[in-house]
This record gives sequence, structure tokens and C-alpha cells, in this order.
Amino acid sequence: MDSSSTGLFGIRQVAVTVSDVAAAKAFYHGILGLKFLFDAGPNLAFLECGPVRILLSTPQGAGTVDRNSTLYFQTSMLEAKYASVVAAGAKSGTCTAVDGKNA
Repeated sequence: MDSSSTGLFGIRQVAVTVSDVAAAKAFYHGILGLKFLFDAGPNLAFLECGPVRILLSTPQGAGTVDRNSTLYFQTSMLEAKYASVVAAGAKSGTCTAVDGKNA
């Protein structure tokens, strides 16, 4: 089934449940460099990566911290970006490209 038959043609927004929106915003905006759009109160922030919005929120009746979406960012410098994010304090883990190659 292709997108023309489903009417779906992309993802516009992904919600990420976090324990601390301010800390998550500092990571996604300050370290990864995503464009900050706006806050909608102390527990809700919106950022943008290309055409996709990232909604950061504390649990709001659904969702559990650290048990939610995995975000795959597109970059032409996988190893360098991974190293810079880890150097900035992110937890080190496996860095895997969509094509399956590990960095």
C-alpha cells in the first residue's frame, strides 16, 4: 500500500515524553541545534527539525518517560555529530544509521 492510496504522505509531528521539559529543550535546541518554536506552558515545548515538529511534554495521562518514540535524525556527518552530542553530555549508546551501518 503506497501513500497515494492511504492519503498519508509524511510525518508532521512526533511527541516525546520527558521528565523535564526544560532539560530536554536544552538538549534538543542547545546541543542538537533544532529550531525552537514555542513553549505552551512549563511542561510543553515545540521544536522543529526540517518539516517535522518535535513536541516535548511531561506525561499527560499517557506516555511514560523513556518509553516512547525513537527519533532518527538525518545527517551527512553521522560519526562527527554523534561524537559532539556525547561530548556535550548525552548518554553514549549505539549510533546506527538507517542503512544499518554502525558509527
